[in-house]
Amino acid sequence: MQLAADTAVPAPAGAYHAPEALAYDVATAARIMGVSKATVFNELKKGAIAAKKFGRKTLITRAAIDAWVANLPARNAA
Repeated sequence: MQLAADTAVPAPAGAYHAPEALAYDVATAARIMGVSKATVFNELKKGAIAAKKFGRKTLITRAAIDAWVANLPARNAA
C-alpha cells in the first residue's frame, strides 16, 4: 500500500520553505494541539502550558506544546 506522502511532488530546487514558527498565538496553538481556545486558556490557568506575553498577545512556544503533549496521561489498553 502506498501512502500519500510517498506520492507527494517534491518542491522545485531552490524553493523557499518557511521555517516553523517559534511561538504561536492561542488560536493557532489550539489548532495545533487539537483542542479549543477555551481549553488552551484553561491549561494556561492551571499552569499546564507555559506561555510568554508580548504586549497583550499570549504566545505559546512549540516547545511548550510538545511538553504539554508529553505530560498528558498515557492511554491504557482496554
